[in-house]
Amino acid sequence: MNYKILYKLINNILYTNMHIIFLLDKSSSMKFQIDQTINGFNNFITNQKLLETKEDCRISLYEFSNNLELIYENININDIEKLDKNIYRTFGSTALYDSMGKILEKININTIFDYSQKQFATEKTLLVVITDGQDNISHQYNSSNIKNIVESKKDYLELIYLGSNHDSIDVGNKINSSLSINYTDDNLEVLYGSLSNSVSRVRKGVTKRIVFTNEEKRNVFTKSYDDNRTIKKTVKTNKKVESKIKNKKILPKAIPNPNPYKKFSGMIQPDNDYEDDDFSCSEKKGFFSILSGGIKKLCKKIFFN
Repeated sequence: MNYKILYKLINNILYTNMHIIFLLDKSSSMKFQIDQTINGFNNFITNQKLLETKEDCRISLYEFSNNLELIYENININDIEKLDKNIYRTFGSTALYDSMGKILEKININTIFDYSQKQFATEKTLLVVITDGQDNISHQYNSSNIKNIVESKKDYLELIYLGSNHDSIDVGNKINSSLSINYTDDNLEVLYGSLSNSVSRVRKGVTKRIVFTNEEKRNVFTKSYDDNRTIKKTVKTNKKVESKIKNKKILPKAIPNPNPYKKFSGMIQPDNDYEDDDFSCSEKKGFFSILSGGIKKLCKKIFFN
């Protein structure tokens, strides 16, 4: 049987472990985000340690600037120690594609038999890239190479691309990212919180893959809206337009939107707070939980009784 078909069968019926690989930008431009990076990463690990699931969660941490550096690999999340300034130090340029390519080449499907649970466990791999700029020094890999590798491993790999100071959506499309998010520098710590929420939803079975809610997207991209000068200017403009409408000096028209992120995310859908309805389980969770439970019991009865 084709291993991809076998993987999908096992993954849909039984449970999935998670391996989260972090690739953190430590180039010189990140020197202003050192504290946010350290605090955000440590909070992410703490929150995931508190999550109660039977699935195993393992973490690998890489940093990159001119070259790729392995900090630790495939460590149980409960054994992860805090990141500090002795480990995360910024310098150099941004060899983004070379670093991603070297990690992606190492990722393979991992399916084991868990004797304690009497079930097969498949491993879902997340490669989370966090950077404040585009590649400017790679010579072994490019966006096309990365896209092809990700495509070949899409059955068990999710590439999450989180970037600031450039069009992360465009870069994400070029490298076949399953999720691309724009964030502003001052919201880097918030970004880690939103990432933790999305990972928790997958680990708890609420969603099948990593998605940010519309609110989470806005929270990581609201610096210009939070800036007091921008708010005052926008409010002043809105009041001027509203005054003219009230006095019937101009025809009514749309008032400028004070939230610049809405041009990316659109309006919130009150009945579905996730961008991707296929993986939003607020209404479908009950049905699929019952179905999944029945399938698991049937498999146990057939294979283990």
